[in-house]
Formats: sequence, structure tokens, C-alpha cells
Amino acid sequence: MRLDNWPQLLTQYIESKRNTPFAWGTADCCQFIAGAIAATTGEDPSVAFGSYEDEAGAQALLDGFGGLEGLITAALGGPMAAAQMGRGDVCIADGCACVCTGQNVVGYGAAGLVFVPRSRASLAWRVG
Repeated sequence: MRLDNWPQLLTQYIESKRNTPFAWGTADCCQFIAGAIAATTGEDPSVAFGSYEDEAGAQALLDGFGGLEGLITAALGGPMAAAQMGRGDVCIADGCACVCTGQNVVGYGAAGLVFVPRSRASLAWRVG
């Protein structure tokens, strides 16, 4: 269930991360979508997955779920076609977990958040 003021909370969350550089376990694509889900619903799915501090730890976590798709499915349930996603939903675009902002999706790049057209999303999950 989404919070009543989720659009404002999601926008504030995204803006707070805009210039945060990439860092495994704190500022990566999985942590970013977990924070976006928490901003939207009040519930943080990352607490169920444990923590990691480097690329090897992140890969071990993903491997335990069968990959990024499996991890997101464990948190949010079954995926949907990317064309069905709306603002606040989660997707995979260019191999990274992202959040839909409407016309774009946003996820982590090396220097901070990167916005790309939603047409680059390959699969999506409904949030709340």
C-alpha cells in the first residue's frame, strides 16, 4: 500500500540521492530501489536481504536469489511487462534496478543517478 503523500516523498528521496556517488552496499541500484520503495510505502525491503560492502558481496547476494530479477521478485512479487509500469514502480533497465519517474526511469551510475527513457526498461514490478 502506498503512503498518501508518496509522490512528494519519492521525489524528495530521488533528489536526496541525485549527486551521491555509487558505492557498493550503500549507494547502488539495489539500495536505491529499496529506499524508493520505503519512501513510497513506508516499508524497506532491503532488511530481509542482509548487507554487503563490495561487488563480490553484492554478486553473492544476487546469486542467492538467482539474479537481480529474482531479488526484486522476492521483494515485490511477480513482474509485469515494462509497458505497464507507472510512476513509483520498479524496473530493470540496461541491467540495473531503476525506479519509474513517469517518462523516464532512474538508477545508479558511477557518479550518481542517471535518468534514461522508460523504453529501455525490460521488466517491471508494481510497488504498493
